[in-house]
Amino acid sequence: MSRGVVWHGDRVLGEVQGQMKQNMTRACLHLRGVVINSIGEPGPPAGPPSAKGDPPHKRTGTLRRSIDWEVSPSGLEGRVGTNLEYGRHLEKGTRTMAMRPYLRPALDKEQRRIVAILAGKG
Repeated sequence: MSRGVVWHGDRVLGEVQGQMKQNMTRACLHLRGVVINSIGEPGPPAGPPSAKGDPPHKRTGTLRRSIDWEVSPSGLEGRVGTNLEYGRHLEKGTRTMAMRPYLRPALDKEQRRIVAILAGKG
């Protein structure tokens, strides 16, 4: 009597992709929280800007509210950031304004934690 082989590849692939997407979502949400918290303490609207190289101060809260995230349908790619034009200027600087990065330092600081979340251990 021969036994047939049953292939469950599609089901297994779906489960793996679902877990990957769930882990990527958790990683993006974690990083989003860190980014939001990294934007400095509230200051008066007319107060001085943050120091060169430090994350921006919170003035109106618009930048903090704009920090969003998305995960690709495959779960292999996640993004955290803002669509505000001045958000890019703060992160990278301009010819007339020094950088006040808040995205890359948060990612660098949380890299181990994010890797653990993606591995399903965090």
